[in-house]
Amino acid sequence: MWRFYTCPVDDQLAQRGQWSVEQRAEHAALALYGLHQQSKSISMHHPKVPLGKALHRLRTSERFSAQAVDARVNAAATSTRPAALLMRLRGLVDQLRVINQPVDYDGLMRLVQDWHYEDRRRSARRRWAVEYQVWAQQDDARANGAASNDGAPTPS
Repeated sequence: MWRFYTCPVDDQLAQRGQWSVEQRAEHAALALYGLHQQSKSISMHHPKVPLGKALHRLRTSERFSAQAVDARVNAAATSTRPAALLMRLRGLVDQLRVINQPVDYDGLMRLVQDWHYEDRRRSARRRWAVEYQVWAQQDDARANGAASNDGAPTPS
């Protein structure tokens, strides 16, 4: 995994046995990726699948109840400390692993990095909520359109 570490090392912090926020976020994202990728033949990193979209796919996978996924996502999104966020993300990544759902781990690294700062955490939560809810609304609209059509052609 060492070759995947790209953040510069802050020598002053390193001399004190400390790491930068960027290094912590990178390490957390790589650790979650390692958990997700374990025993998989295809990459569980996909740059065009933000976390919210991946979690929405988990919600609609029928492998786990939508209410249970919503509760786990809410618990992660409302956490106030990076350590709590990472603990909750670990459980969600375990579930994403079960359904073979990739995630953008570069985006996840930015999310973890943002979680260290209150103002950026609020913005990250909004982005995450939009990703999660927009996909839900689009799926609901498609389902409602299909239900109202009942397979019949729509009038022009």
